[in-house]
Amino acid sequence: MKKAEKEYIKLFGITQGEAPRVYVISNECRIQGSAVVFYTDVLKKLADKTASDLILLPSSVHEWLAIQADQAGPLDELKSMVYDANRFVVRECEVLSDSVYYYSRKNDVIEIMEQDLDKG
Repeated sequence: MKKAEKEYIKLFGITQGEAPRVYVISNECRIQGSAVVFYTDVLKKLADKTASDLILLPSSVHEWLAIQADQAGPLDELKSMVYDANRFVVRECEVLSDSVYYYSRKNDVIEIMEQDLDKG
């Protein structure tokens, strides 16, 4: 097994084939790029392309990570990932938020997630 695959399984507890596709949202320079979600239709285009609502994870002031809503794990696990990344990976001055966000394709709105999605 490749080292990268072992690390992936260790981090997510699943193999790459089972994992959701993660999209990085930023500007072309990847510097201070997190703001693009507020002044462009990048979320709408991605949601339309994937035919899905999106879960948004603030990676830093430079970028967001997006996952199709129907492929996201439990909210407490997503919050824990964001929190841990902000404490152990991201420089303090580059932390964007500890919250997890939900983008509604239908309503074209971003909201803080406060509960798990009903996937039933």
